[in-house]
Amino acid sequence: MKVVLDQRAIKNIAVFQNVTGVHVLDCLEGDNVIYFIVANGQKKEANDKLKLRLLERMLKKRVKILEYFDDPIRFLQEVIPQAQSIRIDERVAKVRVPKFEKPRIIGREQKNLKLIRLMMKRLFELKDVKII
Repeated sequence: MKVVLDQRAIKNIAVFQNVTGVHVLDCLEGDNVIYFIVANGQKKEANDKLKLRLLERMLKKRVKILEYFDDPIRFLQEVIPQAQSIRIDERVAKVRVPKFEKPRIIGREQKNLKLIRLMMKRLFELKDVKII
């Protein structure tokens, strides 16, 4: 896992680590949400409601915390808890979800799916993530 961070991500990570005291592995920013990926076993420490509210006010965006796993299938289950089954063939992840959950997971103009794809490409070098 080799992740390159820009200045904005480094600033967001510094704020997160100062407020929560939890080490961040990666940070991805969407339109109105920032995803922080923390080490395995540290999600509970970072999920303090008061600290999350403070972070959201400081960063002026919603904050989502994801726990990192070495296994891409377990990590995808963390990212998409609605997944019924996950299969990885030739560096392409295929995630089966209930039909009524697809629009929420994909997002308007595919912005949620693009973030998931970017996350999986950065952390696990997967080519694509398909929602089926």
